[in-house]
Amino acid sequence: MKEAPLSDFVAARRARRAREVDQELAGQPRWYVEQVKRGILELEFGTAYKPAKVAPVADFKRSDTSGDDFKTAKLKKPALRTAVISNSVQSIRLKGSRLKLKLGLQFCSVNAIRVVLALVFRVYAMEDSKFEMLRITASDLNRVLNIGYRMTRAQIESLLAEVAGVVFTVRSDDRFAAIPALAIAEFKPGIGIIRLRLNPELRNYFLNLSDYRTLNRKVFRLRSARGVLLYMRLRRFVGRRYQKPTGAIPVKDLCQELRSPQGQPWSDFRKDALDPALADINKRTELSVTYQPIRGGRLDRKRGEVDAVLFNVRERKQLKLKNPQQG
Repeated sequence: MKEAPLSDFVAARRARRAREVDQELAGQPRWYVEQVKRGILELEFGTAYKPAKVAPVADFKRSDTSGDDFKTAKLKKPALRTAVISNSVQSIRLKGSRLKLKLGLQFCSVNAIRVVLALVFRVYAMEDSKFEMLRITASDLNRVLNIGYRMTRAQIESLLAEVAGVVFTVRSDDRFAAIPALAIAEFKPGIGIIRLRLNPELRNYFLNLSDYRTLNRKVFRLRSARGVLLYMRLRRFVGRRYQKPTGAIPVKDLCQELRSPQGQPWSDFRKDALDPALADINKRTELSVTYQPIRGGRLDRKRGEVDAVLFNVRERKQLKLKNPQQG
């Protein structure tokens, strides 16, 4: 957003609004006040606001902070390059009626999934004992979602309502659960701040894990919700000790995870859902994926109903990190 010249009247109004924000947030860290002020002034007046230069909280080191400074630093921990998630987590879906869930048609938008993943990438799985509250301005949310326009209040409220309905489905040999992703999704238009926090019930699936997969930040480049969902599933086949980077997934499960109608012809599913999602993944992420259809338990059959899909997943070479969560 470019800074446009303001009339004396508008400039006076903006200065008065800036003073009001300073009064409302008295006692808060200066960097936090400046970020809030920028979001409010840009939203209300439609012109760029250049915040005052302050030391970013991301520059604090956890070992160098104590008392109130440590609490302040944790408000804005830098996002990680990789995130970890339990292999018991099967998928992400949206709350809906029993009929819609049965048909597999309830679908999260890619922006709703990105908001949830933005919180996941701020979890320090080996250090945190609980999920921290994320406070973010409306303009910063635009950057997280990588969208080129400023969302209106109605659009923000609609997005948060959808995000509040996102659930993680967890499946293991002895348990199935659908756990809401967020404990709170709140927007305060008066100060332009959005508050988000992961559901504490998810702690067993994001903190202190032994059986997990890693997610790369390149997942935010994916442009479709199906691409994100398939990427999260395929990451289970790489980075795990003693496991080959191949895996077969029943077509029934794939249709359910990619929210495609059950029982549709294989050619339609491949054309409308599977191939576009894989093209997105191969082009924009670190994974290289190919697949073969399995008919009657065999790969060499050219005819017949497809029972499952065998994926061959390779991770393209990139900088190796000592700790899977080092940024």
